Amino acid sequence: MRNLPPGRTARLWLQHRLATAGRGIEVLEQETHLLTGEERRLSQLEQDSARRWEEASREADRWLVRSVLAGGQQQLQLARAELDEPATARISWRTTMGVTYPSETASSFPEPDGLGSIARSGAVVMAAAAHRRAVEAALDQAAATRALALVRQELDTTRMRLRALENRWVPQLEQTLHQVERDLAEQEREDMVRTRWVAERREGDRR
Repeated sequence: MRNLPPGRTARLWLQHRLATAGRGIEVLEQETHLLTGEERRLSQLEQDSARRWEEASREADRWLVRSVLAGGQQQLQLARAELDEPATARISWRTTMGVTYPSETASSFPEPDGLGSIARSGAVVMAAAAHRRAVEAALDQAAATRALALVRQELDTTRMRLRALENRWVPQLEQTLHQVERDLAEQEREDMVRTRWVAERREGDRR
């Protein structure tokens, strides 16, 4: 292992890093648990929002067809001319375990004051309302999809780091520590033998 200090310092160095790795595993396990729960919640939210978007889209299409049949394409063009401001969308973000992702959405639409007077049929008004709901549902679905993707990405990264600690880094540290302790034990035995030999030689010289 690189940067391993010499002698008995190596044992302390390895023990410290093993303790640090143990704390890191605990933190990553907790993060994995929390992100897994959030991933499940967002997965359900994404499915629900996708269903609402599909339903709203179909409803908007139905009212669009009805409005065209009732008043023709020209009526839609006249109604669109009354809406000279674009719709706006706002997305709020939240952060969980270091990952930031969309949490809430809000939409605003220009007031369709002229639709009632222009439209010969209420179908145009209903079509406009249906399309507003479809836009809101699409925004919710897009935010949920993005949030789920970001949380899953962070969850995958966290699991990868956890596996690296558990399966590679900790075993490597433990193996190196075991070897260092064996080397230190062998060195201590050699020192004892050498000390005993020197003591016996000195005793023999005094005789």
